[in-house]
Amino acid sequence: MYQIFFREFVASQRAADQRRDMGEDDTSLRNFFQRSFGLDAIEQELLSSAAQTCVSAQETNLRTIEELARRLKLNPDDKTLRSRIGQLRTDSEAAVAQGVQQLRSSLTSQRFARLDLMIRVRVVPNLRIRPAPAGVKKSTGGN
Repeated sequence: MYQIFFREFVASQRAADQRRDMGEDDTSLRNFFQRSFGLDAIEQELLSSAAQTCVSAQETNLRTIEELARRLKLNPDDKTLRSRIGQLRTDSEAAVAQGVQQLRSSLTSQRFARLDLMIRVRVVPNLRIRPAPAGVKKSTGGN
């Protein structure tokens, strides 16, 4: 759930950056979640930091996984490559947990609970469960 939300948040910030770079007003996109969730400026910055750090780590890991997968196609029995891909997937899941922990430790318990509720109200209704591609290990995590 948080993985999806962090990606959605970062995408909104990137879209705002594009608007700004084109000389357009980016305020509505930039502050969408702040307004929707009733965050103050500091809470918005904390959310932005956690989301950016998480998504950046995941994107870096994904690029590496894609490269390793190409190499694995050439050498399908390479257990080291398979292991490294598995570790990168685990690292990506850990990045989400670290982002959540960063928010939890930076906000008061009441403000974190409110943010958590708002994320659940915003993200969960939009989740769509799709079967994993063949050969992909199913995740049992709740992040």
